[in-house]
Amino acid sequence: QKKSWNMEKSICNVIWVDDDIDNICPEFGSSGLKNYLKKEKIEVIGKAHSFVEFKELMANCKDRVDAIITDANFNDVSRAVAKDNDFKGLIKMLGIIEAYNERRDIPFYLYSGKGAYFNFQNGELDYFDINGRRFNKGDYEKMFKRIREDVEHINSPSFRIRKKYAKELEAAALIEGNGECLMDALLYDYSDEWEKTEDYFNPIRKIAESIFDECKTLRIIPPIIELNAISRFLNYGQYENYSLSEGKEIMPKPLARSLWYFLDITQDGSHKKGDLKLGVDKYVRDTKNINLFRTILYIAMDLCLWYQKVSEYSCDEGRLKWQLKPDYCFEYTGVVKKIDGKLVCGECLLQDKEVEYTEGDEVGIKLYKGKALRVNN
Repeated sequence: QKKSWNMEKSICNVIWVDDDIDNICPEFGSSGLKNYLKKEKIEVIGKAHSFVEFKELMANCKDRVDAIITDANFNDVSRAVAKDNDFKGLIKMLGIIEAYNERRDIPFYLYSGKGAYFNFQNGELDYFDINGRRFNKGDYEKMFKRIREDVEHINSPSFRIRKKYAKELEAAALIEGNGECLMDALLYDYSDEWEKTEDYFNPIRKIAESIFDECKTLRIIPPIIELNAISRFLNYGQYENYSLSEGKEIMPKPLARSLWYFLDITQDGSHKKGDLKLGVDKYVRDTKNINLFRTILYIAMDLCLWYQKVSEYSCDEGRLKWQLKPDYCFEYTGVVKKIDGKLVCGECLLQDKEVEYTEGDEVGIKLYKGKALRVNN
């Protein structure tokens, strides 16, 4: 389903640093320059002749500046026109670009004469070259267009989300499909389309399902089929034939309890009809906000981070945290054999998709008396 968010072209605020800035664009009134600034909706909110003036400007308006244009040849302290080989201002500028971008992204653009570039041979201009932000004087049309493109990208929901939730998205991507699913869910924050709540809650529940499917494969948790049963085991350490090993914890208690809430809300929110005891769909429609969905989303991200950590354990290390209960009795034990290309143990055909059997494995079997298991049919 296509998401929608407001992406109107807004004003892009720029600080321009050049010792000759007053001659380059006196009050920015020259027709060509003024027209291109207007076309790209770029506003020069400050002019600096030196590095010191630049820092003063940034101190006053760093929260509203979107981009920095800088010359290569300008003074660090004096606002007088610099000598041809005076790059003190730019060198100091290069030293703080990273610092300014720790809290938010402010792109810097080098706009200078070709001759100035020959004075740099030790990687000083790498930032501008790598990002495609070096322009010769006179190419302001190309530069303004690039500034507009970069600023719109930096302010786009997808860029902000990928930057803010980089760790969570990386953790989700460990399982195929989860990274894209989480990214789509995070973009719902910018959506006003809340007619189909199942389209939001159901994919988030599937993230949890895939996490615990992988956990069973890695033997981090016992081979319990239903999600709610897994949640009970993680919360109470007991379930039918399994228990936590003494002194062990698979999932931190706060997250285990959050999982319980997560499953209740997503189970209810994934449907519109039936026995919906919580009425999530009606609640979301009535309130017309996504705060409930946000709580679920943050729990899903915590689950992704938890999986990233526990998936690094070896099978043996993970398996030691849970065990079969002492009174558990197998109905048959034996060694896995391959007959006609199929793995069998005694008279039992081994077809549990959540377990990787190998010929020669010693296994215990307890026959399932009831309807066919979902994973086995």
